[in-house]
Amino acid sequence: MNPDIKEGYSLDRIVSDGFGNRQNIGIVYMEIHKGALFAGTANYQGCEVFKSDDGETWSLVSAPGLGNKRNICVVRMRSWRGYLYAGLWNLRTGGELWRARSPKDPSDWECVMAGGLENRKNNQAVGAIRAFKGWLYIGIFNPIDGPQVWRSRDGSPGSFVKILDGSFFPDKTTDASILYEWNDFLYLGLEAGDFQVYLKSGKE
Repeated sequence: MNPDIKEGYSLDRIVSDGFGNRQNIGIVYMEIHKGALFAGTANYQGCEVFKSDDGETWSLVSAPGLGNKRNICVVRMRSWRGYLYAGLWNLRTGGELWRARSPKDPSDWECVMAGGLENRKNNQAVGAIRAFKGWLYIGIFNPIDGPQVWRSRDGSPGSFVKILDGSFFPDKTTDASILYEWNDFLYLGLEAGDFQVYLKSGKE
């Protein structure tokens, strides 16, 4: 037994067999929204989102890929201003961003950004989502041209504006993988090969 693991702790299996769909190969991200717990999966037949009100019983609240079966992974989710946002990975037609007020079934979701935003070939995923000083920021994974950062005042379709592109970042940087607010700064974690570089900004 690993000596760092405390005796008396246990893990209970709550979900098995991919929520009843063995094509769900992993739970990639979880987020609390309006008192419920949401889980996003990876699935090469179209990622899925599940909801639980008690952590025990789960229900499917999305169509495969949230409407596009080429969306293979829910990379990130974020609850903000009454909506649950989901950033998706799509190698074929570009990353997408979806949202829903109170997801209960597949029809509740609205596509905010599709087709890799402005680059459907290389902008492959929305890998980070974070609210900061009244803006919603998203980070984009682009292994060819470098990552991007976009933001919106209200998170609605057509409202996102690009504020950083690959030319701003060090060479070989591929992903704006995490955004986090702390001490009045917005921190941005970058993937660049086998290491990460961290930048910060207190500006709006």
